[in-house]
Amino acid sequence: MSYPPRPHVRGGTYFITSRCINFEPFLKKTSMKEIVLECISRAQARYCFELSAFGIMDEQVRLTIRTLNDTDTVSRIMQHIKANITRMVNRRMCRTGT
Repeated sequence: MSYPPRPHVRGGTYFITSRCINFEPFLKKTSMKEIVLECISRAQARYCFELSAFGIMDEQVRLTIRTLNDTDTVSRIMQHIKANITRMVNRRMCRTGT
């Protein structure tokens, strides 16, 4: 069973924690942390949101996001960020999967 849809509020502020699978330290290297920053920057160019704060640890990323319009939901923004991070980190590490 999936989670119920997250309520979306224009101008809402969301604190998000996204962890690596099995708490593996995939983001330990500085080059991997730079990938996360690049993916966040790409999302900011594509979606309308304000990044208030962020933290990149070895096994997780924490973001505080404020949505600025009705169409760009926090779910859509995070889907874009996480998919790009996964694709780029997997490519760099020669692996597949989540």
